[in-house]
Amino acid sequence: RLLGAGGKFKPARVVGPGQNCPECGGRMRLGGPCYAGPLHSLSFVQSCLRYCEDETSLPGLSMWKKIAGLLTAISEELLDVPLFYKLPALCKGLKLPPIPLKQFRATLVALGFRASHFHREPEAVKTDAPNSVVYDLMRLWAEEHVTPGKCNDLLTEILKSEVALQRPFHWTTDDGQTKPRLPRFLPNPTRHWGPKPRAKGHEKAPPSAPKND
Repeated sequence: RLLGAGGKFKPARVVGPGQNCPECGGRMRLGGPCYAGPLHSLSFVQSCLRYCEDETSLPGLSMWKKIAGLLTAISEELLDVPLFYKLPALCKGLKLPPIPLKQFRATLVALGFRASHFHREPEAVKTDAPNSVVYDLMRLWAEEHVTPGKCNDLLTEILKSEVALQRPFHWTTDDGQTKPRLPRFLPNPTRHWGPKPRAKGHEKAPPSAPKND
């Protein structure tokens, strides 16, 4: 929506299914567009991984470990879940101590949902669990790790809703999956590695001062 003569854009308000977030009570806003299809072809990724088994198949390529780790991470993430949660950001917004990533994902799996990482964000959680389940886990974590009366306004609002998950509740770190021992998120080889800024044109030297004979 365009506001004023300055041409400032403002996100449109949601009319349906509701104007307010069912978890925190905040105003809902429209976002997008968002691509909801698969980000890659699993068969193509697996064929690339087979090339990584033989480091002589592509002479001159030196970053086999980084490529194999990235392709492995891609092959293990959920194909039909386009968006993800960033767990540290969730905890920071609610002023909660961080939840161990492996424990959070494994607990979602134990509850009957699917969960994985995102290949470009080591601290992300992709899952088909609804928002209500994710925030129920945040409520349970807050009950265990936050002193009553020391919650910020957002967490206080979220804790007003009852936890729908069955109690007694137990966290777990076992997701029942056996994965190859392979680093998936290797750091860049050097600092500031990657595309560099656009080259600048040749700058003219300032005119030199006249010499005195």
